[in-house]
Amino acid sequence: MSKGRISTSTINDILSSTNIIDVIGQKVELKKAGVNYSGCCPFHNEKTASFTVSPAKQIFKCFGCGESGSAVSFLMKKENFSYPDALEWLAGFYNIGVEYDDYTADPEKEADFKEFETCLNAVVKSYKKNLIPDVEKYLTKRGFTKDDILQWNIGYAPTGGKFITDKVIESGYWRAAEELFLVTNKSGSNYDRLQDRITFPLQDSYGKFIGISGRQFTANSKFPKYIN
Repeated sequence: MSKGRISTSTINDILSSTNIIDVIGQKVELKKAGVNYSGCCPFHNEKTASFTVSPAKQIFKCFGCGESGSAVSFLMKKENFSYPDALEWLAGFYNIGVEYDDYTADPEKEADFKEFETCLNAVVKSYKKNLIPDVEKYLTKRGFTKDDILQWNIGYAPTGGKFITDKVIESGYWRAAEELFLVTNKSGSNYDRLQDRITFPLQDSYGKFIGISGRQFTANSKFPKYIN
């Protein structure tokens, strides 16, 4: 019988108690380097330390292979944990009792959610890979660091109308993408809803993507500033 989902209050307790130095220090030999800590990256072979951990920001970043994230994402990558597995590991490490929300799964709905999740993951990844230098420069001017951009999977939806459309049709996820308001059909033509927009993925308390918000990159008063 499933234990259910970890309760939101428990997730908050775990995350507020977590210190990234404690967690990564269990897996990587870290040395103090100014305000941060450094060590050899556990995600690729290296002899010179390029792996940096920031206790102030509670994030890690490897300047060699590009891996970055939080204490939770570190455990997911290093130990091949799911998000709940990582939370349960942290709960055990900090001796926090875990409460679960009781629920009964509907197989049909679970299949739909899985399809939506797979579709969103692929779309977020595509937008993230498509982040162009002009958008990154704009975000930096607005106060975002490169770590922020990586950690929050910020991307860019280009103009043209077919960047996502052709991919979701080919992969068989058109229905999911349409219900998630990522694509649409108008007058017999399929096209992307997000075009020339900076994309901000939305996540639930489990770290799963549940939607995308797109902000205009090039100002155009004919269209809304944000599409969610």
